Amino acid sequence: MEAALNSELPGIRFAWEKLLSFVEDHALKSVTELIHKLPILKNVTFSREVILFTTTTTIAMVVIPMIFFYCYGLVLYFVDMLTSEYFKTEYKVQPKIRISNTQYWDGLKVSLFNWIFLGFPYLGYLSYYMASSLSGTTFFNTFPSWLTFGRDLIVFIALEEVMFYFSHRLLHYGKLYVWIHKFHHTYTAPFGIAAIYAHPIEHMLSNVIPVSMGPLVMQSHPMMGMIWGVIALFNTMTVHSGYDFNRICFLMPPPYFHDWHHEKFNENFGATQVLDYVFNTNKNFLIMMKELKNKRQLKKD
Repeated sequence: MEAALNSELPGIRFAWEKLLSFVEDHALKSVTELIHKLPILKNVTFSREVILFTTTTTIAMVVIPMIFFYCYGLVLYFVDMLTSEYFKTEYKVQPKIRISNTQYWDGLKVSLFNWIFLGFPYLGYLSYYMASSLSGTTFFNTFPSWLTFGRDLIVFIALEEVMFYFSHRLLHYGKLYVWIHKFHHTYTAPFGIAAIYAHPIEHMLSNVIPVSMGPLVMQSHPMMGMIWGVIALFNTMTVHSGYDFNRICFLMPPPYFHDWHHEKFNENFGATQVLDYVFNTNKNFLIMMKELKNKRQLKKD
């Protein structure tokens, strides 16, 4: 059992080496030339190794999660636009609400801004920080075991919950809500890509930094950062989708918790519900869920 837990996570080494090889063969020269052309970096010298690891880490931690975001967002768009009225009535949390193309277009524009002008520079800089401080060590060639993966994932989730809960709750106070967080609450019935429909300050404070802090604190391999980024996006997009896919597949996170927050505003501030139980900021939600469960039981009977 111990040997199995300490064995290397399958596929991680292969994927990283393929990505590293791709950058070396197809992107390294172009990235190096671009760096030399930027006036702000004209007098700065970067080693080939730092550029290689920065570029590869950025692709792993930013580009691949971003591709996932838009691919999964497209799937959720098709669910909104192409499924039957029966499906919507049966599985939509707020069944009377319909999402329009105009709302999706608005969400697409905001999400592109947040990815390109906020997430990409911040995570790109973190990638450079990791590459410049850890290249020349065994860091990039030391791949996580199952045990490391489990340990790091627990820390990632705990840090995100704490940082998201308190930053989110802070943004519901007075002028901060009006100036910043109200923008995210434009839609009382959310949809997939609206997960990052947020003011720039909120996007960094409540979305990007809480998710990135775990890999940074644990000094996790970039592939761990990539996996965590995709998991976090999958979770937030699913709970913002407005559909209870959990009734179709138990692996899908149920949306009621966060959908209730968008509908009512004053409860359910966390990402995992743990701190909402601790601080009793989910009492009306729990009453609603009990009533919903009873209603479904009566329908079955």
